[in-house]
Amino acid sequence: MPTVYGRKPKFAGRETKWEKRRRKRPAKRMTSRWKGDRAKHPLAEPLTIAPAAERNAALKEGKMVFYDGNEPIAVNLFWKGGSKMPLQGIYKTSEGGYIALRYSKGIATVKMLTLSKLERTARGLEELLLAKGYAMAEADLGHMTLCPSIRGEGLGLKAVSKAERHVRAGKGGKHRFAVLAKFGKLFLKLGYRVVEQKGGTLIVEKEGKARPEDDLNKFHRIEAIDPKTGKARVFTFPVKRKRE
Repeated sequence: MPTVYGRKPKFAGRETKWEKRRRKRPAKRMTSRWKGDRAKHPLAEPLTIAPAAERNAALKEGKMVFYDGNEPIAVNLFWKGGSKMPLQGIYKTSEGGYIALRYSKGIATVKMLTLSKLERTARGLEELLLAKGYAMAEADLGHMTLCPSIRGEGLGLKAVSKAERHVRAGKGGKHRFAVLAKFGKLFLKLGYRVVEQKGGTLIVEKEGKARPEDDLNKFHRIEAIDPKTGKARVFTFPVKRKRE
């Protein structure tokens, strides 16, 4: 089977252990019980990244290649092939679609993480920003929106985790900020603690390691399935923007 760069992934033609678990998991989740009669929603999952030789060839062309089974999915490292909005993840939703996570520059100097949807058109696979994509401010993590159509997939938690690691990388590992009380449970899952409450606002704080590679200005940090092991891990590539 020819691919974008003429090479099959190591596990082409058969499922990895991760893919088998992913295939069986949705049915298991939908039949399980959670909080009474409410069934768990299947979560979005990372794709298998291309083997090393194919990754290196793709990087030279400003792309990264992933596999959904035997199907190659080529995604620009930067938005529309330019030098903005570096790719920070791509996930397959429970409905079979693909959502890309990117780091972008918003209004003024505010940085944020946004979500886009990959759609198949007559011209091939196109990437479109979601009208109400996820937004995480760099200065504080308390501002966010998530498109209703993709809620319950675990994408919000992934975006928050990535954003807080990014902020921690530039703040020596410790930071606190204000967040609406309705998002309190989300940050408690990430290990934050509430230090103060003011009406409908919580002041949350967390301390942890400050890893330079978590700086999204400098690195692509992409969660994907390793074709060698069949297990998920984070792949790191330096951000190399073109001169504008």
